Amino acid sequence: MRAILTMLMIGLLVGSAGCDIIPDGDNNGNNNGNNNGNDNDNDQAKSFAADLSGAAERPDPVQTDATGTGKFELNDDETQLTYDITASGLSGDVNGAHFHLSDNGAEGSGGVVFGFSEEVNNDGNGGVTVQGVWNLTAQDVANIRAGDIYVNLHTDANPAGEIRGNLVEEF
Repeated sequence: MRAILTMLMIGLLVGSAGCDIIPDGDNNGNNNGNNNGNDNDNDQAKSFAADLSGAAERPDPVQTDATGTGKFELNDDETQLTYDITASGLSGDVNGAHFHLSDNGAEGSGGVVFGFSEEVNNDGNGGVTVQGVWNLTAQDVANIRAGDIYVNLHTDANPAGEIRGNLVEEF
């Protein structure tokens, strides 16, 4: 009887030697010791959006028919933010366009952290498109994730800004 138990134990040990008993997190049943090279924190957004309006201007909202939208994408290394901003109904051509750091979240106003005025394409009828890339620091990324970065478009009629919008995460 002892010999049979010993043989069964050896058989179980030998038979289980090739089995994965500790999952690796990729749910494919292979214990390959990694997570398929994906070290990104999956609950961190890479996409952001902004709705720009005169009502969002601070400290004083602006009466304007202008509206705008922005789409923003962080690269995988979180060192660059690609942006695509459009607006229409502006009182005139955009003569200044910037990312600002809000000193008090969505309600605050703050200094310019990145200007992109040279990338503005005015259509001459109150419309504008802006596309480009912002090279980020770790602090810039933290400020974006905290909701403390906003886009501001300036015109001659509204030199402090005609429309603005904070970047918000999209999942």
